[in-house]
Amino acid sequence: MDEVFKLIHNNNKGNRFSPIPVVVENETYLIIKPSLKDSNDVLIEKISLDKNILYIKVTRFDNPDFARANRVSPNILLKLTGNITIKKITIKY
Repeated sequence: MDEVFKLIHNNNKGNRFSPIPVVVENETYLIIKPSLKDSNDVLIEKISLDKNILYIKVTRFDNPDFARANRVSPNILLKLTGNITIKKITIKY
């Protein structure tokens, strides 16, 4: 988990606080960094797995906690149930 927190804290210039996950067997942890498009944050709407490809559906979100001009892509820690083999991650807007 030390390496996970290094990635999360790396170049963190915003007011975002790093999550503190509980590490449990039979779970998969991923860090994604979706690019921002016309907003200062994103919402994850749907996560699905098909043939070892993880699809993550995100939508733009204007977070009132951050300046509108803030364009720093967030590091998002995902905790998925099960030991999942993922060959590719596709982030869709």
